[in-house]
Amino acid sequence: MPELPEVETVRKELSKQVTGLTFETVTCFYQPSFSKGSDSITGRKIDDVKRRGKYLIFCLDDGSRLLIHLRMEGKLFFLPKLEKKEDYRHVTVEFSFKETEKRLYF
Repeated sequence: MPELPEVETVRKELSKQVTGLTFETVTCFYQPSFSKGSDSITGRKIDDVKRRGKYLIFCLDDGSRLLIHLRMEGKLFFLPKLEKKEDYRHVTVEFSFKETEKRLYF
């Protein structure tokens, strides 16, 4: 499990990459991932990425928040689309954005 300094480092780097991007699609590979359903963030712009304890908080343009915990391995990837099915074996959610071909994998 990542310690607080590592979570803050992830937040800073992620904020540089995703602030201003708009969620286009959300693909859940593990359904309990969203309490309101993934459609609730589609079309929403990321205004900021904050941290509270070990949670990353995506502040969205409608005032809502998306909370992400890095779990045991602390992995969050901002990469081009994964091509091989086996690349998805540890992915819980895939986020795509309108402004870039890169995807955010958690």
